Amino acid sequence: MSLRSMTGFARVQGECELGLLTVEMRSVNNRYLDLSLRIPRELALLEEEIKVLVRGKVARGRVEISLKLQSQVRNARPVVFNEELLREYRDKLTYLAGELGLDPMQNVSLNYLLSLPGVVVEQEGSDDSEASRERAKELIALGLNALLLAREQEGRRLCDDLVARLAFIKHGVDRIDDLSRDSVSTYRQRLLENIKRLTQDTVLDQGRLELEVALFADRANITEEVVRLNTHLHNFRQFLSQQLEKIREQVQNLE
Repeated sequence: MSLRSMTGFARVQGECELGLLTVEMRSVNNRYLDLSLRIPRELALLEEEIKVLVRGKVARGRVEISLKLQSQVRNARPVVFNEELLREYRDKLTYLAGELGLDPMQNVSLNYLLSLPGVVVEQEGSDDSEASRERAKELIALGLNALLLAREQEGRRLCDDLVARLAFIKHGVDRIDDLSRDSVSTYRQRLLENIKRLTQDTVLDQGRLELEVALFADRANITEEVVRLNTHLHNFRQFLSQQLEKIREQVQNLE
């Protein structure tokens, strides 16, 4: 697993039998994988396949995928009228209108008849739909690769930023370590000056002074903390170096 950002965007376009298909993908931070799909009716059968494709490549983040189909006139599906059913509707409605004392010409219009179930039959165009679904899957795969590339590249930038911050922290730790080496002697000198200023000609108890300095030196000793922090910094740098190498390899595979 490499260091990868959870934010990214990708957009791909391509022609299919049903028209111009645009696939847009965007991802943002989320603890788990949260997938949102918007698919045109003509490609609704792809929903589960898309989910499988995404889950195979993305583990975390909210991922929104939108498929937009711009139909072409030349690919419009032919419309067929069920004339037998249309006549049956007309005859029965005309009879009912007469029974109720209504004018069939005013109450049984062509627009109303065409709106009744089964009168207008849109052909399925299964060959076009199947070919378009295959083309859509190709575009979705390309979009996923582009999305992952964007996430990998941002992850690389985040990695570089963390490396720079580690160097800044390391510089601060080294500076603190250098200053701590002089802290005991500085404390001893200041303590001696304060005692002389306050006691003036009083004889100084050298043993008590050295005891106070020893107690301060014990409390001010940060060697263990410095060593531990340097170890953490070293391990983190190694981890980031490994992640950067993985990111470089994955980006090369995706490009």
